[in-house]
Amino acid sequence: MSEGMVRIGDTVYELSVTCYAAGAGEVLAIGVGIAPDTGEPVEAYVQAYLGSPYVGLRVGSGTDALIESTLDGSLDLYLQDDRIRASAIRFVRGLDLETGAGEPAGVGQIEIECLHYEEELPA
Repeated sequence: MSEGMVRIGDTVYELSVTCYAAGAGEVLAIGVGIAPDTGEPVEAYVQAYLGSPYVGLRVGSGTDALIESTLDGSLDLYLQDDRIRASAIRFVRGLDLETGAGEPAGVGQIEIECLHYEEELPA
C-alpha cells in the first residue's frame, strides 16, 4: 500500500493509496482515508495521464461530497521518482462538465508516493 496527501485550503486528507501502472509513464492512484475535521470517509482519485489529468475527492456522501479540480486553466501533475505531485490546484464542488462552472472549494495540492504498482487497472 502506498501513501498520499490531498490538501484543500487548511484541511489535509491523509490517504492509503493503491497505484496502478496505466502504461507509457501514466499512473492512476485511488486512495481512502478519514476526513480530519468530520470523521467522514474520504475517497480520492488521481489520474496522472498526459492528455487528461484529473484529481477528485469524495468526502462523505452528501450532495456536496464531490470536490474536483476545476476545468478552468491547466492541471499539471508531475510524476517523478514514483511520486505524483501538483500544487496550486483550484478545487470546486458541483462541477458542471458542460460549462465548467462550480462552487469554489479552495486551492490545494497533492502528493502521492507510489511504493508499489498494481498491474491491472480497476474495473
